[in-house]
Amino acid sequence: MKILYLSHGAQETGGYKLEHTLASAIGEFREIRFSKNYRGLFHWILLFFKAFSHPKADVIITVSRLAWPVYLRNMFNRSEIILVVHNYDPDDKKRALYYYLLNSFLHRASGKSKKINIVVVSHYWFEYFKDHWNFKDNLFVFPNLFDNAFYVDFKVAKEHKNKKIHFGQFSSKIDRNSYLELQTKLFQQGYTCYFSSIVPISDSDFEIICFPVFSNYLKAMAESIATIICNQVKEGWNRVAHESFLVGTTVFANGGGGLTELVSLANGYVNLEMDSIVQTIIQSEFKNINTLFLDQLDLNHASEFVKPLKNRIIRNA
Repeated sequence: MKILYLSHGAQETGGYKLEHTLASAIGEFREIRFSKNYRGLFHWILLFFKAFSHPKADVIITVSRLAWPVYLRNMFNRSEIILVVHNYDPDDKKRALYYYLLNSFLHRASGKSKKINIVVVSHYWFEYFKDHWNFKDNLFVFPNLFDNAFYVDFKVAKEHKNKKIHFGQFSSKIDRNSYLELQTKLFQQGYTCYFSSIVPISDSDFEIICFPVFSNYLKAMAESIATIICNQVKEGWNRVAHESFLVGTTVFANGGGGLTELVSLANGYVNLEMDSIVQTIIQSEFKNINTLFLDQLDLNHASEFVKPLKNRIIRNA
């Protein structure tokens, strides 16, 4: 089979890594990525035509904004379309047009087309999409997978952790008010707090540390007492939270979606009030991380997770 992976974006995000892993698990593929951010109606139209002009393939893996041009380009051939949807939250400030197009595509995928397959990243979103669009046999879960062995060397003993609290990756998704409240309360108890970032960010009320070297980010997080992630939107998954568990640092999370699923199953802390988070950190007697759950999400299980999807593609060939 000729497999094409089609995506866009200036940064290679966690979502990109998951999509790339999915494509690799299906088979040898060609990748086309439009490597910039497309904002505003004009750029959306430009992106539409870029995606529409992609080469033909037997299997095309793509993302939400490219769903319609990919589908229209392949309406009259036998191409299988795999659409990866990381999350769904109309309160995340995306334009109404984005959700109008995505909704119409999901309705078509759930009822009118046998060659569209939807991949979500957690069981939370699997149940959500099944309930809202009545998907039957073309909805699949392919979670974020990690090379767990890589993270082992970054773990440090409890006595080697400092009084730093990691606030996760700085982005527009954060619940700013919750973080300001937490920062004030934790400062009063002698803790320092920081966000991590892959690009330099200045002019902020928070300390934001840019980590161009991935291993330095992991080392700092492993030495931190805890990672706290408070979001305004329901995420698909959260790679920072997952990596925090892998380096032995517990996670507190508020925000719902796949993030809550991850942190609950890994035996972290979910949906606590700010005072409860601070008191739990002060006591510093955390629950044991559920390493058995994390082992299930190792990269070596990729072929198992993708097998139902591959079987459907083969049946439809």
